[in-house]
Amino acid sequence: MKIIDLSGEYTEKMWYYGEPYTPYSVKDLACVDKNGYIAREYTLTAHTGTHIENSAHWSEDAQGISETPIEKFAGNARLLYLPFSESKEITVKRLKAAGADGLEKDEICIIRTNWDSFWNKKEYVSESPYITVPAAEYLVSKGIKLVGMDSPMIGDPNDGISSVGADLVLPDYKFSEAGIPIILGLVNLSSLPEKFFFTAFPLKLHNGEGSPCRATAITF
Repeated sequence: MKIIDLSGEYTEKMWYYGEPYTPYSVKDLACVDKNGYIAREYTLTAHTGTHIENSAHWSEDAQGISETPIEKFAGNARLLYLPFSESKEITVKRLKAAGADGLEKDEICIIRTNWDSFWNKKEYVSESPYITVPAAEYLVSKGIKLVGMDSPMIGDPNDGISSVGADLVLPDYKFSEAGIPIILGLVNLSSLPEKFFFTAFPLKLHNGEGSPCRATAITF
């Protein structure tokens, strides 16, 4: 058995979405010389680094992360390779060409674009690859239980980050309506075979609209 870490490292130089979110930061609270132990305060949002976005991110009436069945976050996964160098837009046509027709009910769909190479660059968020709304509807129709990408957003960053227009329809909405959580900010997907066992468990945050997570792939 081999366990492959698919989570980015949290550092104070890492990316974040900008306002109204806050950047990751660390503050010392206790040290060995003064207290006999080390304790630190970590400032982050549910949407910092490699994290889960769930339906409660988009609706006050949706199920929070602590209420989402834990089975959603582990299972058989299939990797689809859609390099951003070919196009940052992920369409139904490209998904099918990458093998999405083979997705089975309750499988986990993981999309590799190679965008994780931009993790520490300023354009990581603002120029990231994205899934179109029809492509999201297609993946929902396949009956998947979880979708993940190596980019910070599932939708077009030009549709808004600090705020989203009321007249817009986002791919996130399609997954949210179907109760399908999204994993964002994955890394190391180039290390994966086409099929593997995936895990990404959230913190048990009451009414949480998402959560940082430690994502892994297990191969045998």
